[in-house]
Parts: sequence; C-alpha cells; structure tokens
Amino acid sequence: MKVILLERGVIGGGTSGKMHGLLHSGARYVVTDPKAAVECAEENKIIARIAPPHVVDDTGGYFVAITKDDLEFQEEFISGLRRANIDYRIVDVNEAIREEPNLNPEVKAVIEVPDKVVYARELLMSAAISAYIEGTLIIQGAEVVGFDLNGNEITNARIKDNIKGDVKRVNARVFVNAAGPWAGRVAGMAGISVDVMPTMGVMVVYRRRLTRRVINRMRPPSDGDILVPYGSVSIMGDHSGHH
Repeated sequence: MKVILLERGVIGGGTSGKMHGLLHSGARYVVTDPKAAVECAEENKIIARIAPPHVVDDTGGYFVAITKDDLEFQEEFISGLRRANIDYRIVDVNEAIREEPNLNPEVKAVIEVPDKVVYARELLMSAAISAYIEGTLIIQGAEVVGFDLNGNEITNARIKDNIKGDVKRVNARVFVNAAGPWAGRVAGMAGISVDVMPTMGVMVVYRRRLTRRVINRMRPPSDGDILVPYGSVSIMGDHSGHH
C-alpha cells in the first residue's frame, strides 16, 4: 500500500509522547479485567521482541503489599496471574528491600512480574522511521481541516500546512482516523459522530530515579498505584483507567 501520515504537530508531540511509559505485564488487571491482562501480556512480549533495544527497558516490576487489605488481596492476585498465564515470583521481603532500598519498610509481601518501561518518543520515532523506510510519506505540521465528500464517500482530505498556512488536498482510497483525543472532531468533519470523552490523568515527576523496577501496589487498580523509573526520572501515576 502507498501510505501517507498526516501529523498535526510533530511525531509524539501530543498525548502519545507524554504517556508514563509503563509497558504492562498485565498483572495490574488480572483481577478486574482478565481480558485486558492477557492482551497486555501479549503486547508486552511483542513490543519487547520487535522494538529496537534503546526503546524498551526490561526493568521488571514489584507488586508490594503494605496494608492488611493488600495482603488479603494477595491470594486473589496470584490466582489471577496463574489464569492469565503471567510469569511471577514471590520475593522474600528482605531481598526486596535490599534490591529497592526506597521501598516502605512496612512492606508485608512482594511479587515480581515482567513489567517493563517503554520510552514513548523513541518508540514512536522508531515506528515512524520503519514506516518511512518502507515508503510511507510522513508530513508533520499537517492539520486535517476538512473533507470533500461525494455522497457517503470521502474523496479528499483538506490539509492545512501549519508552517506556510496554505491548504492542500490529499486523495486516498482509505482514510484512517488515528487522532486520539481529537478523533471525534476529525470524524465530525466527515459528518460521522464518534463519542470521545477526554479525561485528565495526573502524574508527578520526581527528578531522580527512585527505584530500579516498576513498583505497583498489590490491590485492585486505583489512584497513585504505580511508580515508574523512566530514564533518569521517576513518574508516579494516578492512572486508574486503561491505556
């Protein structure tokens, strides 16, 4: 296929480049959403296999029980991991604290899972370069501002060049709307209604790397559960939904 990518800004300039970088093992969802857990586990293996080495950091992840409630969740958590076929290891608490000195000293149980960290910009750039090598035309600063319709069919997309300000037309047999949070707005230009509800995630970035591994709370997914070592910084995510 002959492919053209119209990017409103720069590759990875929006939400995609600002995600918190956790490449889930699937463990987070084994109890609340087993189907998503299996998808995460499969995706984790695929990305680790096909991405260039600088894109994925195979940190591993700890799920830690701090409170009595966390500890009571452990049994359900382990049976979920087994059902989803996710590799895990029960880690001795003293070993975990030696490995991760910044863990809460009150930690009562630790399970290790194959969480990894993926560097968003590097991943997107690698994908873009691979596509370019295969013949994809990538235009940055190209905003879709409308479509020309013939009955129910889109004939052209109207593209505003955000540098020069002029509008060009792009003709294609198939148009893929991959605009993320703006997908509803783009679909609307073609007279199609797509409901998108953007929601805010809140993340705190610490200026140093606090842990070697991803640290998760051993409990049903809720807010402030995940600490991700992202290069030289650490990102604490609220992130109660799915990617």
